[in-house]
Amino acid sequence: MSQQIYAEVVGVHGIGQHRTNSTALREAWIRAAKDGARLSQAGSIPTFEVAFYANLFRNPSKRLGNGDDILTHESSPLTSGEEEFILEAISDGIGDFDPGSTGKVQAQELGLPAFPARVTRVLLRIDQKFGRNAGRRAIFVLRQVYRYLTDEELAVRIRYIVAEAIGANTRVLIGHSLGSVVLYDMILRGEITRSSIPKFITIGSPLSWPTVKRMLESGTELRGEDMIDWSNIYDPRDAVTGGMGLQDSHIENTQVSNGLLDPHAAIRYLKQPSMGLLLTAGS
Repeated sequence: MSQQIYAEVVGVHGIGQHRTNSTALREAWIRAAKDGARLSQAGSIPTFEVAFYANLFRNPSKRLGNGDDILTHESSPLTSGEEEFILEAISDGIGDFDPGSTGKVQAQELGLPAFPARVTRVLLRIDQKFGRNAGRRAIFVLRQVYRYLTDEELAVRIRYIVAEAIGANTRVLIGHSLGSVVLYDMILRGEITRSSIPKFITIGSPLSWPTVKRMLESGTELRGEDMIDWSNIYDPRDAVTGGMGLQDSHIENTQVSNGLLDPHAAIRYLKQPSMGLLLTAGS
């Protein structure tokens, strides 16, 4: 029986992929990565796979409402835990605000769903900093990050899918958005090590929010010198990153410009020449 050949590069997607499938997403990521390699003049990219878990978010549940469309969750009432997590994350990420302020907030003018006033105010602050609908995108990601962090059954299933995609040939992991949280969690748990994966790349990562990283690292003993080679690519106009790189001395941050339309899009990050250089280095 021949040994299974795994892809050299494994990507882990973020949220919002519930209307696609693993094949279509993989092809889209490969096309974008090839563009990045071509622009960097670094040659062809290695073999490529994307660990696909979006189908787990289609499952009917009280949390997600309609099992066919997770976007219904975006406008559903926040739990008390979600609300406190979001307020703490945004406070840590973009500075001081007054969550107790009163007064009429015209959230609908900025395309925001109906949330408690103190949440709506900080989302408006994000829109003011990053542009229309940035707050909506940021809260959608933060809600799904919170669910991953608190729904152990879901988290275990996602990590299993990712682990199944990684093998002896894999030398690079790419985590976009929530995918970066999943991969970092696996590193903290010892499921991914320096010896098994030489290169870790995060793009559009909410790990820049101190609250997210703090929740993941609670109770761990990971030290900087234990970390695998980690590169982070971010767009300062990407609200999901808070417009920031990752604040760790052992992480190499690269700033890019993904355009104004959707600076958080994985495809735009993958098309960057800096990504092409990272994927082809050592190949």
